[in-house]
Amino acid sequence: MKKSTLYAFFDIGNSAYIQIVIAFVIPPYFAKYIVGDVQLGAAYWQWTAGAVGFLVAMSSPFLGGLADHLHKGKIKFLIISTLCTILISLLFWFSEANSSFIIYTLIIFFLSNYFFEISNCFYNSLLRESSSKERLGRTSSLGFCLGYLGIVPLLLFCLFAFIKTDQPIFDLQKENFENIRFIPIVVSFWFLFFSLPMMIRFYNYNPSDLKLSPATSIFFDIKKIIWNKKITTTGRFLLARMFYADGIVVIQTGGGLYAVGVLNFTPQELLYLVIVGNAFAGLITYFGGFLIDKYECKKIIMWSIFGIMVGILIIGFAQSKIHFFGAAMLVGGFIGPLQSASRVLMAKIIPAANQGVGFGLYGLSSKATAFLGPVLVGTLTFYISQRVGFVSILILFLISLWMLWKLDLD
Repeated sequence: MKKSTLYAFFDIGNSAYIQIVIAFVIPPYFAKYIVGDVQLGAAYWQWTAGAVGFLVAMSSPFLGGLADHLHKGKIKFLIISTLCTILISLLFWFSEANSSFIIYTLIIFFLSNYFFEISNCFYNSLLRESSSKERLGRTSSLGFCLGYLGIVPLLLFCLFAFIKTDQPIFDLQKENFENIRFIPIVVSFWFLFFSLPMMIRFYNYNPSDLKLSPATSIFFDIKKIIWNKKITTTGRFLLARMFYADGIVVIQTGGGLYAVGVLNFTPQELLYLVIVGNAFAGLITYFGGFLIDKYECKKIIMWSIFGIMVGILIIGFAQSKIHFFGAAMLVGGFIGPLQSASRVLMAKIIPAANQGVGFGLYGLSSKATAFLGPVLVGTLTFYISQRVGFVSILILFLISLWMLWKLDLD
């Protein structure tokens, strides 16, 4: 099997964690049944996501730089962080619907999400080793596309085996929410199944064109990427991405909570939304890969941000589930091309020997202010309302759009 296909398969695995653990199943369960107050639970979840972002921002560039200077460093770090994500996620099973499990659940979320974000940094750093430069857009988009489409069977299984049934499989008790708490276990095995082929193949692959240098130059590697007497073009791009990536974090961690708290979506309705949304986003993302290879990544990124902003405005004024559903499709349809084009642009402008530290900085750019969006939304949600809190992320997208407009990549 081609390395580009194995690379894309990994995305099928890690997308399950994003969709189920971070966004649409565990957060609503935590807020509504563990905390017992959706608004307060949403604030707790967003604050924890912000704390994860801060730790990722502080550590990912140095871990990436270290990986660049170790033999097979990037794939070794990917394996370790992925397995940690999988193992820790199993512990959500013990998160009972009781306020005494608030701290426990937040700790599990914090740890699993941290290792997930670190694994994502190393996954992104291996893009150039998965494809020719001319096909980076299609390879990157294939990963996101399969991530969207490939999770649909898992979501359907969770819906009919655990939620939309009077008797969940394995004799799980609905009155104790065992059917909900078992879903992260399914996700963990799913993640392992689809990540193993890539991890094994890439570990056995020995790149001969990369020259390792002393690890003492990690700080120099970081500096030369973002600063050369003045901030570099790469540094300016990462700064712009810092804001729109922060907005995406809020959408991913808060979308399900918003749907439940504002429009009273049920767990079953949320899964329907995610299933249809993933199918739609997968198709849009796949065709977006051809546009990324044909046109400038910067243009694809800017148009995607604009589309997301329109969707957020509609969500802010939505008075019905149908309106929210349509707007969610719009937002989801543009997030895939935005993320894919961003990854390709970064892979192109960073030297092959510095992909680890480069994508460590890429991870920093999505997390250095990642506390800002969740804390902003969490605080406005706590003091005003979920509508005001969610729509406030438009500020972040506006800032990034202005910075990208001023960015010269020539």
